[in-house]
Order: sequence, then C-alpha cells, then structure tokens
Amino acid sequence: MAEGRWAAGAQADDDDLLDCARAATYLGVQVTTVRRLLRQGRLPGRQERGDWRIRRADCDAWLAARRGGFAPAPPAPPEKP
Repeated sequence: MAEGRWAAGAQADDDDLLDCARAATYLGVQVTTVRRLLRQGRLPGRQERGDWRIRRADCDAWLAARRGGFAPAPPAPPEKP
C-alpha cells in the first residue's frame, strides 16, 4: 500500500508523476532538497515501493508559492488596430 499524501482531493495520472530526480530538475533544486521537502510535508508526494512520486501540479504549486503565490502571467493578447 502506498504511503504519503497528495494535495487535498488530488489524483494523479502516470504521465503527471515525477520521481525525485525529475522533480528536482523541474523545480531547479537538488534531489536532496526534494526529499527534504517531501519528508517535511512542504511538497506533497507518495512513496511507492520505496520511491517517491510527486505530481507535476504539486511542483507547479510549490513554484508558484516560492514566487509569492503568483503563477506566471499569460501573455497579453495583441492589441487590435
């Protein structure tokens, strides 16, 4: 049985799951930092057969929180003449 937790009400597809190494690359941090964040509960994830799995959406939320809670703004639409 898998241990750990996802963010409230979250489910994950296999395509959306990252291991620690891929999550570290995605987040721009070291693998040890990802593992520490998981242990501290600051990044949601689950342990499956001894390996951590992290949802890409949870990585995006963590990145947004580091930027002050704001996700990158979408580009402005072109102005009409």
